[in-house]
Amino acid sequence: MAEKDEVYFIDMEVKTKKLVETMGPEKSKQLFLYFESGIYPLRPKALKDSTHLSQEGAFTVLVVEGMKE
Repeated sequence: MAEKDEVYFIDMEVKTKKLVETMGPEKSKQLFLYFESGIYPLRPKALKDSTHLSQEGAFTVLVVEGMKE
């Protein structure tokens, strides 16, 4: 679709995997939705989600890996 629409395509899945492997399991948690309870008023319970990137994590993947292309 990106080619058809003549826009850039950055495969975030591939870029995220590469960065996570480089950072290692513990350090790469910084990229994902990990936080303790009481941090966010709308999310009172702690969250440990290693599937979805946080806003900062997505930006980091885009800057560190995505912009190399």
